[in-house]
Amino acid sequence: IVAAGLIIGVLMVFRLRAAELTTGTPKMLRFLSARWQERLKQFLQSFAAGLEVVDNWRDFFFSVATTVLLWICNTSVFWLVLRGMGGDVGRLSWFASALILVFSILGMLAPLPGVGGGFQVLAIYVMTDFFAVSPESATAASIMLWLVLAVPCVLLGLILLVYEGLSFKKLEAMSEKSQTAATEKV
Repeated sequence: IVAAGLIIGVLMVFRLRAAELTTGTPKMLRFLSARWQERLKQFLQSFAAGLEVVDNWRDFFFSVATTVLLWICNTSVFWLVLRGMGGDVGRLSWFASALILVFSILGMLAPLPGVGGGFQVLAIYVMTDFFAVSPESATAASIMLWLVLAVPCVLLGLILLVYEGLSFKKLEAMSEKSQTAATEKV
């Protein structure tokens, strides 16, 4: 709770002082090359733009409340899937499911070709090393959790793709056009 409060405080200070923090390069980061300084500046400006959604404390607390509700729902989905599987994973608590969720989400940051997704790798790691679940059960559970999360998103994405009148050929053409524009900038 203390860490969450600290993070919230830092975000609010960043939001309130975004203009000052995103212009120029802080003295302590001048050792970076000009290229990395520019990348950092662009990242900070993009991050600040994302925080502009929060106009006042009411909006901020509403955003925090909906985020907490979303994490509770996702943790509950994990817990229900694990309970439904029974066996080693069926005995895991709701809080264990929350820890598996956090590590799984972190695992999605680093895709691992040839091994499976980082999602599955870290979910298996947490279940086997933290909660003494057998590797077989942990592997089956991580795949099932990934399917429960990924399949609805993919199906909804395909439905919206058709609804918007897009095709994979049009998406490919859009991608090539943006890549061409990006290479022309460099």
